[in-house]
Amino acid sequence: MVDRSLSPPHVTDAEKPLRREVAVAYRIAREAGRSHDGALAAARVVYIQARPEAMSDPLAASARINEMIASAIRVDPVWFWKNVRALIESGQLPSRPDARSSNT
Repeated sequence: MVDRSLSPPHVTDAEKPLRREVAVAYRIAREAGRSHDGALAAARVVYIQARPEAMSDPLAASARINEMIASAIRVDPVWFWKNVRALIESGQLPSRPDARSSNT
């Protein structure tokens, strides 16, 4: 039987500085009002600058970027979401991806 349980993403000690850079890029983009996809694009730029060889497998790079962001959230969710949560609560940032498009 295949194990289908979810496990936390693993980030090596050597990857931790890059994880922080990727997470910060994502968080800054969200704080600036960008969508989840826009924030992922910002995180991707940081990741690809550090690991240009990752462009040979964009799907794997995307998965790793998402794992790094998930790992950063798991390590310190209060830090990660602090300003983003405030923007959502004040109505300056939609809580759902489709909420912004319905207002335009």
